[in-house]
Amino acid sequence: MRKKNQLMPLFMLLTVASLPVLAEEVKPAATQPNHMLKMMDGDGDGRVSKQEFMDKRAQHFEKMDANKDGFLDQQEATEMREKMGGMMQKMRERQKQPASGSHTPEP
Repeated sequence: MRKKNQLMPLFMLLTVASLPVLAEEVKPAATQPNHMLKMMDGDGDGRVSKQEFMDKRAQHFEKMDANKDGFLDQQEATEMREKMGGMMQKMRERQKQPASGSHTPEP
């Protein structure tokens, strides 16, 4: 049971890592599911198979496995959490900024 409890934060981090936080443009929440679907849809058929989903997860695992030993350790998880935190902060900052080309209507 203790081993499962130790792996839960790592599993959650891997799940978060599969989110499209590296997108160049922050899209409104309503369009993010479509963006996520397109990111995982390897064959472009408009659907994500279990294999396509697992392939994307495997890519994220490879990115997290900094020393390429086939395992994720506490240091790698901490580094990824810090990296994700920085990316999330940048995303929040971009959301606060007005979109380019937009203007405030005058009264």
